[in-house]
Amino acid sequence: MRDQTVILVSFESAADGTAPQLHLEGTKRRLRAIGVPEVIECYSDRSTTVVRWLTVFAKFLTVVAKADVVVLRFHPAGVLTVLVAKGLRKRTVTLMQGVPEDAMSSHPWLRRVARLYMGTVRLQLRATDEIFAATHGISNWILETVGKHATVLPNGVGDPVVSETCSVESLLPSRYACFSGALATWQGVEVMLEAIEDENWPTDLPLVIVGDGPCSGLIGSAGHSNVVWLGRLGAAESRSVIAGALFSISVKTVTPATVHGVSPFKVLESLSLGVPVIVSRITGQWEEVYRRSAGLVVEPGDGIALAAAARRIARDSEFRTSMAENALRLAESNRWEELAHVLDRGIRSRP
Repeated sequence: MRDQTVILVSFESAADGTAPQLHLEGTKRRLRAIGVPEVIECYSDRSTTVVRWLTVFAKFLTVVAKADVVVLRFHPAGVLTVLVAKGLRKRTVTLMQGVPEDAMSSHPWLRRVARLYMGTVRLQLRATDEIFAATHGISNWILETVGKHATVLPNGVGDPVVSETCSVESLLPSRYACFSGALATWQGVEVMLEAIEDENWPTDLPLVIVGDGPCSGLIGSAGHSNVVWLGRLGAAESRSVIAGALFSISVKTVTPATVHGVSPFKVLESLSLGVPVIVSRITGQWEEVYRRSAGLVVEPGDGIALAAAARRIARDSEFRTSMAENALRLAESNRWEELAHVLDRGIRSRP
């Protein structure tokens, strides 16, 4: 890869602190680690969907001639990108972070055009030269759906940069638990709200929530005095909030968006900041946390178990310190660069 130019494309918003932005930055770290001399960024942080798609595709058309390899973060809108690249004899690589059911869970209207939607998905995956999947479940879905092998390439962690001046510092309690992420239907927002109502949840431990999304209304309507909702923050400020927590929470539920496994950035960020995590038993997020004693594991949808786990961590400082040390060690072994060689083998042009 040392003499090849790579275009990195994403049709999702790459706004600061979002999962696409974290994934793109991590992918660039891997490309730099394998010696790619130039990465042309072809993505946007515009919030308006159609405008963003047109902006990204227009830029792609202006730079594709310069590229040897096109690396695309999977999105149905990327089908033309893959076809154009193939027509120009460019090597194409698709990075899959989820399966199409993810989008249909978030945007139910897509089910009305499911046949067309899935048709574009299959066309794109069949046309691309190489596919990388964030989890084994996603890799298996690709094999079952289009009959192609996908190399498993989990997400990693970078340098945990935090904000020196946090605009919400005055709103933060002295001790708190934290959830940070998109408030999507599969994030277990209802489970967290159930947990803080349970008698086992420490009454002196507020839950600080960072993020917004479809389930924001649940938090607003709950009106719980033990919840501090900060809304969406930038990446550095979000990390500052996580870094100050006793523990963070990722209690995803079993939905089409998680059944094939997850590789959640916020869990990885928490570990890199030395913050223990409470995770639900969803493939991809619990195994290493459990094996390395970097947090506690609860069953999906079990708010009572979450409350009990919160109480144990909050009340046992020695236990909490031990998990924090294990979290840092686990994060160090999951840096983006650690698996750069896998990406190198997969995207290198065939002789």
